[in-house]
Amino acid sequence: MRKIFVTLVMLLICVTPSCAAERFVKFPAIGVCTGTYVRYREDPDTESEILGRLNTPDRVIVLGRTSVGGDTWYEIEDPRGDRPAYVFGKYIVPVFSEKIQRSKTYALMVDILQNFGITRDRAEFYDGPKVKTRYTDDYLTFIDATRQGTMFGEISIGDDRDKVESILDDPEVDDEDMLDYRLDVETGVRFIFEDGKITRMVFEY
Repeated sequence: MRKIFVTLVMLLICVTPSCAAERFVKFPAIGVCTGTYVRYREDPDTESEILGRLNTPDRVIVLGRTSVGGDTWYEIEDPRGDRPAYVFGKYIVPVFSEKIQRSKTYALMVDILQNFGITRDRAEFYDGPKVKTRYTDDYLTFIDATRQGTMFGEISIGDDRDKVESILDDPEVDDEDMLDYRLDVETGVRFIFEDGKITRMVFEY
């Protein structure tokens, strides 16, 4: 999986003009670091306190963009803490295409990564019902939720099928007992139903 992700990063940051045109459509968003030993700071200023460092292909939640002295900085969630931080713009690119970023399924995926924590350290701030999770290279890649009160964005265990269909795009798989929404082959969210109610939610990244 890591090899696939690294390949995706390389496609995003090189080779063609269309790659160079890739950008964040809206925030929050999923971004990836494209540099080595990249500092993220307390404020968008090269003299500001260094909070940590990122390396290719570290993933972050990008909260917004700001311009300082003509330079672009991205505000991110600190991968190891509970406060925002800033990274020089040229070192952060979107993980997904502009088209995918506009989808309702993508917005839900970002929400899930924010709520549950994109990294193990960020996951410490999750305060909902216990869920089964899996991490790959310290990043959240799987959630299996069955407990009442667990929420994927606005959608929670026990909700009606109609609510899911009203919030998300058209599913990849639409069965009586399952709706499966995909961003790509490996990335998506699945809802399992009994008597029209959600009994299980699965997140895969």
